[in-house]
Amino acid sequence: MPATLHKRWSSGFSLLCPAARTKTIAMATSDELSIPPVPTTTYSTKQAKRRKTFETLEEKRENKKALNQKRDLTRVNIGEAFSRWRELRAVEGLKNDAEVALFLLDSYEKDSLTLNPCKED
Repeated sequence: MPATLHKRWSSGFSLLCPAARTKTIAMATSDELSIPPVPTTTYSTKQAKRRKTFETLEEKRENKKALNQKRDLTRVNIGEAFSRWRELRAVEGLKNDAEVALFLLDSYEKDSLTLNPCKED
């Protein structure tokens, strides 16, 4: 019997019945062998992004217009194919529209190489 259990045993458990003694020893052993929880942090070390503050409403409108013009440079209107685009994205498990575009381009290149094996770009 380990020394720690022997101390517990001799400090008053001798009055218990034999079945209770066994249960108490089992409980004491499992308590001693328990693994402590892993410490975690509840906050992030990453700084939050601050929004740009504007002096006037006019500055805010101009900034929004500039951002929209910049974003419009990369937009593609796919019209009626939008529902098919979203379906393909879901079926293939792609995370964003850029991955769908790459998937389609890779598929096109692979098919064009199998149709025209002699053609080199």
